[in-house]
Amino acid sequence: IARPYQLDMDENIVAIGKNENGSENEFVIRRFLQNGERDNSFGDSGQVIFRSGLQLGTLVDNIHFFPNGDIIFHFGITTTDNETTIRTNKLVKLKNNGEYDSSYGIDGILSFIIEEDFPVKVDFFEDNSFLEYYAYYLNQETSLTRKIIRYNQDGTIDFTFGEDGEISGLTLCYIQNNGRFITDSAQFTDQGGIRPNLSRFYSDGNIDSSFNFTFNYTDLSSYNLLQTEQGEILFAGMDYSESDSGVYLILAQYRNSPLSVDEFENTNFKIYPNPSTGIFTLESNSISENTNYQITDLTGKIVQIGNIQLSQTHINLESAQDGIYFLKIDKKTFKLLKN
Repeated sequence: IARPYQLDMDENIVAIGKNENGSENEFVIRRFLQNGERDNSFGDSGQVIFRSGLQLGTLVDNIHFFPNGDIIFHFGITTTDNETTIRTNKLVKLKNNGEYDSSYGIDGILSFIIEEDFPVKVDFFEDNSFLEYYAYYLNQETSLTRKIIRYNQDGTIDFTFGEDGEISGLTLCYIQNNGRFITDSAQFTDQGGIRPNLSRFYSDGNIDSSFNFTFNYTDLSSYNLLQTEQGEILFAGMDYSESDSGVYLILAQYRNSPLSVDEFENTNFKIYPNPSTGIFTLESNSISENTNYQITDLTGKIVQIGNIQLSQTHINLESAQDGIYFLKIDKKTFKLLKN
């Protein structure tokens, strides 16, 4: 298991492990309060046991926590049918109290079959669609193949993302609070070290050219990064050196703004005001008249469909509840905040 202990939004400790139980292995999820005691409001005396009825695969990545306290964990099951290897990924969603969220997938479990590529990370957008990162070797003589695929809420591939639903050659780092995501295309150097090369993408898979990452240090043996509360990138690494002078640790913080709901750095679009009490104005000189747009809420429910008018379009969400909405035009998705 990649990260067996994590803190949820309330800084409670959530632990997940796998019990070896013959042919029917099981995952155990436990939640502890900040003082170390079990949280008896979660599941049965602080724990939830998940049994699939099959030999369980390995947990792919860390647990994902939603702002309302819900939890998703992710694992894969590999089976063989007529000498064909089939890998099924499963996302299991629990409510804050440990009950299965029956509104998600089938009885709280979303299943989808993938290729034989090995999935190594999953991260979620606010509307419950998600990115999954895969890495694999075709054979021992090839370099590592990497790709990121976007899935809809129901586990189907979102073919409007990137190139037919995927971006190749990149490692997924994390999805930001504003829906953009950070990737890495690091490669090993001739000396055996590694150098990071970060990029930032919009949620539709188009690269954000306003993000310019530079790394002016020696080759590294390993590194990690995370998003701070202010949205900056905190970078920690260890240098790659064969000398006897010791090992140097590198700690750096990179600017990474904006992280507001204003997603419209693309000069082809201008939406204002955002946030708004209900009336948004969209201006664009790059979209033809009568192009369709669609607005959904955080659950993916369509709340409005309309057509773009020449140069300026007024979008009325006065009758909608306050909250976050997503405006989709062609292959681009933007965030709207109504308050």
